[in-house]
Amino acid sequence: DSGYPPFTPRGVASFSQTKWSRLFLWQIGVASAIGCSVMLLLVQHWAPVLNQAIKKLPDEGGLNQGRLRWPESHTGELASNQFLKIIVNPSGQQQNNDADLQIELRRESWVLGSKLGFNVELSYLLENFRIDRSIQIPWWVSRQPFLFIGISSSVGLAYIIASLFLGFLGIWPSKVVTFFSERQSDFGSLWRLATAVWLLPGALLAVGTLCYVFNLLIFLKLLILTLFCLLIGSFYLFTSPFFLPRAIHSEANPFDPEEAQADLE
Repeated sequence: DSGYPPFTPRGVASFSQTKWSRLFLWQIGVASAIGCSVMLLLVQHWAPVLNQAIKKLPDEGGLNQGRLRWPESHTGELASNQFLKIIVNPSGQQQNNDADLQIELRRESWVLGSKLGFNVELSYLLENFRIDRSIQIPWWVSRQPFLFIGISSSVGLAYIIASLFLGFLGIWPSKVVTFFSERQSDFGSLWRLATAVWLLPGALLAVGTLCYVFNLLIFLKLLILTLFCLLIGSFYLFTSPFFLPRAIHSEANPFDPEEAQADLE
């Protein structure tokens, strides 16, 4: 059964009959594809904006007791493209969102927004943080590659952890299907199956991110694709158990005296 393609319901069901190592290899492959697509997004579209914003930092500024301290001459848009926009707006005046992701620094909070219309206001994590161009610029230049590698690797690892968690939650729906369809099932087998259903959604998400990077897919359609991937995983979760081996029921009567005596012997 392990010869079936892993992106079909029958192929997903085959993971229940094999070891965890096979599933982990496929997960690592999909996670690597997701991580590489995120890395390409960071390098090609986010890095230019971040580099330009770092160069426009004031000589002195930062956070003082949780409040933004910033020279008036350096406020406004620091850098932007269609993918990312960074704004310093201590006054909190209304700003136009014309980027897929916008970071706006206000006096007592920062706002994560998008041209799609959503805005999330968050508090600063640090109470005090000093900005010094002589320190921040060399620090960013020397650590940027490692930060991007860490972010993309974290996204890939998050996919593996999320698929294992969703697979654990999917054991019970799969158990219901196997019960009524009279299929073989045990805890480990169903966990592998319910985890493997997220291989195809993960691969589609990696391809979608690449299409977004190359301007073949707009941000809204990428979000729609993410929701579609959740539907695909749910569909596979309820269809793949039908391809498990049928349960074998013994015809022996445990209350038969002769068979009970034979068992004792």
